[in-house]
Amino acid sequence: MFSIFKSNKEISSQETKTVQSPSNVAGNENFIMRVEDVFTITGRGTVVTGSIEKGQVAINDEVMISRNGIRTIIIGIEAFRKSLKVAQAGDNVGLLLKNIKREDIKRDDILTK
Repeated sequence: MFSIFKSNKEISSQETKTVQSPSNVAGNENFIMRVEDVFTITGRGTVVTGSIEKGQVAINDEVMISRNGIRTIIIGIEAFRKSLKVAQAGDNVGLLLKNIKREDIKRDDILTK
């Protein structure tokens, strides 16, 4: 009779082979996010929305708008009406940017660290 199930020993040996090294973990990659939309919230500042393509970002991280080289600080992160401290690759987020005017950033700009 053939066994279609793997033994626990075989499964655990395969699991240890597929563990990612720290250099492959999303948080250790450079942050990249393409801007999908830009909003101004009166009394708060400018919010950009988009999906994080690579890496992670946290509140108080400095990011750069690659088109014009302007650097800014992230003062808020929100995803699906929930405030976050950290967002990572694959998250669809809104980032509140410090001291950025609506004219400084536009759709399809790239944010990087």
